[in-house]
Amino acid sequence: MQQNVKVKYLKKTSVIILIMLLIVYPSGCSVQKETDSSLKHNLTKTQVQEDRKQVIEYLENVHPFFLLEKDQEKYKVAKEKYMKATKRAMPITEFQKITSIYLSSLNDGHTTLNWETGEEFPFLQIESSYEDGKTYLCENGKKTDICIEKIGGISVQDIYQNIDLIRPKENQSAIAKNRERFLVIKSVLANCGVEMKDNNVQILFSDGKEKQYSFGKKRLETMSYGMGENNCYKEGDIFVVDLNLCVVDTKLDFILSELERALNTGCHKVMIDVRGNPGGDSNACSLLLNELGMSVPDMTMICRYSSFATEQRGYVEKEGLVTYKESTEAEEPGNPIELVVLSDKYTFSSATLLCTWIRDGNLGKIIGEPSSNQPSAYGDILVFTLKNSKLEIGISHKKFIRPDQYKKENVLIPNIETSAEAAYQQGVEYLKLRE
Repeated sequence: MQQNVKVKYLKKTSVIILIMLLIVYPSGCSVQKETDSSLKHNLTKTQVQEDRKQVIEYLENVHPFFLLEKDQEKYKVAKEKYMKATKRAMPITEFQKITSIYLSSLNDGHTTLNWETGEEFPFLQIESSYEDGKTYLCENGKKTDICIEKIGGISVQDIYQNIDLIRPKENQSAIAKNRERFLVIKSVLANCGVEMKDNNVQILFSDGKEKQYSFGKKRLETMSYGMGENNCYKEGDIFVVDLNLCVVDTKLDFILSELERALNTGCHKVMIDVRGNPGGDSNACSLLLNELGMSVPDMTMICRYSSFATEQRGYVEKEGLVTYKESTEAEEPGNPIELVVLSDKYTFSSATLLCTWIRDGNLGKIIGEPSSNQPSAYGDILVFTLKNSKLEIGISHKKFIRPDQYKKENVLIPNIETSAEAAYQQGVEYLKLRE
């Protein structure tokens, strides 16, 4: 089928409205109301092939990769393996893993299968933190020196290998985030052969001790940041925006009005905290920069149109690629603003976009850990539910090209690289030294 390829030049405001990277299954999102048995029954051979056909059709007709990238050999190999592995009847759990491996072949953090569904009690009730190839036990939000060695008789290293297969890896931060986040998901552990009994599992620690843990409805979050509503406050002479989710709402209106008041009374030090922020509507980020007297640097957005995108987004065009380009440049405020943005491995999607704008527009400094997705990345997902397995998948239908297109690195390294926990204090100390 002949695809249309167009280029459109839009005014800044038009592109800002179009740039929205949807979040992929963040913590706290609603999930399908299924019982524990929903992922345990078998699919017939016909049902497997029907769902497989859906997955391939959605991916190849929605994702921009297939019209943008010339080298598709790695994908073709993954597809061939997927086709061979799905020629028989199997449990939904097995189809879930095989499909996740196939989708992850594009290494697009937005194009994934949702693993946080189908269980009444999906999360292992343990506080833990991943660092340098090990998962440490945490107590009251503090990391101990005790590591998890085995879960239900399976070594943590073997579980890591499975997580690496089923999750896309845009960079090293993504690998760390995946291992930390998915090590406590029941469906993932079950797929690794972890032995469970009556919703409990035995965990062996590096000190030789073994303890039983249960599964629950809510994830036990170790990090103290990135939680709760968006907020703002003063830290001495620093105006701090605690942006935990990129959303335009009455709370953001309040933050913008408080920021305006602070700037009008002489404040010129601002810190935006997007640690733990999984993304959302990038308009929230652009509005904050605009309030600071800054404009977003040039961006290029490539949208792939399809019948599926038309159905979910209401587009008029039903096929082809359209490239939207801007023609303005970033502006620094008339009165110099000292801006710091805090990031970590959970900073994702629109929150990463904010960091990229700051870096390429030379608008401030980034402090903390590298984000888990690339500065130029796919995003804005369409969501599909498979007919027989009822598994839910998200597929990107846009690509966002960073302002500095000459930079090809797959990770945005902060100006001051430090741990996520230490980033806040580092930001405060940095700004205290600024005049």
